[in-house]
Amino acid sequence: MDNLLYQTIIRKVVFIITLKEQKIQNWSAPVIKLEDKPRLTASELKTCFDSNSNELKDKLNNIIDILSGEMGAENIATQPIAGYNSQNVQQSLEDLADTITKVDPYIGQPVAISQGGTGAKDIPNALYNLGCGVRRNYFDNPDFKINQTKTEYNVQISSGKIIDRWYSEGIGNCEYTKDGIITNGQYLRQMWSSGTITAGKWTISALCSGNITIQFGKYGHIDTVVKATSDDYSNGFASVTFEVSKEFENISDYTDYIYIGCFDGLDTSKGIINYVKLEKGETQTLARKLEDGSWELLEKPDCVTELAKCQHYYQLYSGAELRPAKAIDCRPQMRIDPTQTTIMIGDVNYYVNDAQL
Repeated sequence: MDNLLYQTIIRKVVFIITLKEQKIQNWSAPVIKLEDKPRLTASELKTCFDSNSNELKDKLNNIIDILSGEMGAENIATQPIAGYNSQNVQQSLEDLADTITKVDPYIGQPVAISQGGTGAKDIPNALYNLGCGVRRNYFDNPDFKINQTKTEYNVQISSGKIIDRWYSEGIGNCEYTKDGIITNGQYLRQMWSSGTITAGKWTISALCSGNITIQFGKYGHIDTVVKATSDDYSNGFASVTFEVSKEFENISDYTDYIYIGCFDGLDTSKGIINYVKLEKGETQTLARKLEDGSWELLEKPDCVTELAKCQHYYQLYSGAELRPAKAIDCRPQMRIDPTQTTIMIGDVNYYVNDAQL
């Protein structure tokens, strides 16, 4: 089996595993376990009777999201593959599901690719070994290298813009360094147009110095907040999964935002983030763990691409006559028709097109 075909099959397998996770094994509050004359209030009794149908609704909605999302129905094969047919393809995919993290029971080591495995004990390493792609990173400027306004290192910023697409928010401060951004009792913030962060499960992962705390919401809408904190910090890496409800997604008049802060255990209010990823799904595809315990990135950001993403929101020009007034005339095209201002960077006056959220 050639590598491209194998990668295609592995994507189908990951899809099947994700879909199978939605299987309901047991109800969390089965009605059959209630007493014949329950000593519950009317509200408690209603909640109990509603719980099973609500669980079923949630699982059904998850299945719909999975089928329509990035790992969705497009991953179900629609073209013939030599040796596979409608009678054996489903069974073949299910048989392959275990090979992603298949371990030889006698030696306790992952089964090699040449022997039908992936040579890995987890999905990130399997993706690396097979040369498969990873999910989209919704964070722009994830390694904090794009810095059009030339923010100086080691300056504490209590509020406002730090570098392209990243803002300081809270009661502490953020400090931009050559290695990343220190959050000192403070959060980093990034924002998107409403509806970018759709309903479903999302994972934020980071190369950092401790566990991360995140908050998702609609900016200015105080009732729409989801908070989560990682508990898996290991040698410079942490990740956390959170869920966005359909009700959140449908609030269209407010901008999507995410806060992220790092707290490294040595100082519970302070930590550094070196790289960060936001992706749709329950597993992280940012980095793989090496045998020595260190982490290696699975994605390598391209500076040209990241600069173009940032310039969708903010652009600098050396002269007023070079600066277009309309978004469609800007290169790259800006999010909306920009607000035009000027900014001094060092001793140089620049002309700004600003379409930031």
